Amino acid sequence: MKKSLLIIVLFISILFLTGCNGTVTRELREAGFNLGTDKIVCSDLVPEKEGQATVNKIKYMMDTVAIAENGEVYEMSLGQKYSNNEHCKKIDVPFKVSALMDYSIAKGTDKKYYYLANQAGVKAYSEITVNDDSYRIYDLLLSGDDVLKVSTVDQSNGIYYVLLNDGNIYKYIVARDNYDSPYTIKSKTIIYNSENYGGKIIDFNYDVSNKGNIFVKTADAIYRMQVANKKQCDKYADVECKYKFMKDEILTKYYKTKILYYGPGIIITTYGRTFN
Repeated sequence: MKKSLLIIVLFISILFLTGCNGTVTRELREAGFNLGTDKIVCSDLVPEKEGQATVNKIKYMMDTVAIAENGEVYEMSLGQKYSNNEHCKKIDVPFKVSALMDYSIAKGTDKKYYYLANQAGVKAYSEITVNDDSYRIYDLLLSGDDVLKVSTVDQSNGIYYVLLNDGNIYKYIVARDNYDSPYTIKSKTIIYNSENYGGKIIDFNYDVSNKGNIFVKTADAIYRMQVANKKQCDKYADVECKYKFMKDEILTKYYKTKILYYGPGIIITTYGRTFN
């Protein structure tokens, strides 16, 4: 009798979890996110079972690279698995990431700067030297101990958004007096104040080419640029989409319970499904 009761309880639990995850998937799809085809297998970063702890948590993710909260670097494949039969593999690099710029440049805990992707004439994860034309910009924006993340908004006019560990995002204006003089920060003003978001900002993305990828994250909520006139915009070819920055109620609803990671163009759920 006890054995039968246990089986019934387990069966109901499985149905409940499956149904709950199905609801999350449906609501995310209805909110405009596209469901990925494969379930992600990554024992370090994605729990095998819901509620199970991971070795590391994802802090940032871009294309095929993920940065864990402890600064370790992983390569990710959202399609074909690696030879370890998983969708991720830890990369053996001589640094841990402490700050990030444009998802392509990292500052290590060793105070040095590194490429996170292959670039012309340089390999991913190699150190950036003073011979790089942009080294002085990287050093100017990333060298501070309080800098967490930098986003280039308008390079030609020297506009950058910088997240500091006080939880605010600042607008920096960078310029130099003449060609021979060094770059300096001419002004620094708060552009996203943590007081307006109910807590310290822990991550953000500013993508001038894709308004839908502009977001701000706190520990409790996700705010992003959304289409305010979605029904009319989707229905009529001659209606311009109008964007408004606001809290995403669906993402925030599942942020702490079902969303493992939210970043530029991707959602990874606690049950291993991806959306973009």
